[in-house]
Amino acid sequence: MPSITSLFLRSLLLMLAVTTAGTVAAEPASDAEIERLLEVTRVRDTLENMTPQIEVLQQQVLEQMIGDREIGPREQEMLDSIVSSSRRFTSTALSWEQMRPLYVQIYRDTFDREDILGLIEFYETPLGHRLLERQPLLMQNVMRAMQEKMMPMLQELEREMERTLWTVPGKDEARNKQ
Repeated sequence: MPSITSLFLRSLLLMLAVTTAGTVAAEPASDAEIERLLEVTRVRDTLENMTPQIEVLQQQVLEQMIGDREIGPREQEMLDSIVSSSRRFTSTALSWEQMRPLYVQIYRDTFDREDILGLIEFYETPLGHRLLERQPLLMQNVMRAMQEKMMPMLQELEREMERTLWTVPGKDEARNKQ
């Protein structure tokens, strides 16, 4: 009859084998292989094309914040300075020099060498090229569809917020005391 210690050790070894079976580390991709994938997928171009789009969004947010308010020359100068600082920050923060190491690390954490090599092979095919060419249109269509889907929900949320804000108990009483 096996001892309790022997059974315990066997159980421990079995548990260890079962829990680590799926965690055998695959060979990691080299920096050069990841860099090649980033190159064939045109990540740098995509990143560089995003910066002007982010600047447009920032400008739109600023215009919404201002609304119909009259802005004097001093306020306009201050806003221009903020916009200029924001553009410099965005341009620096999203520069390829800043983002490349982050991309390499993310790809390394996400994909093993076999995945990276397979993706490189795919994106070098005519189908891979077409996917890359159509990706911006695909994303534009997805964003439009999401906006259309979200708009009724956002409008309902806005109505709910208005109902809630205008029916806060004691709000009218506090206003009347002023």
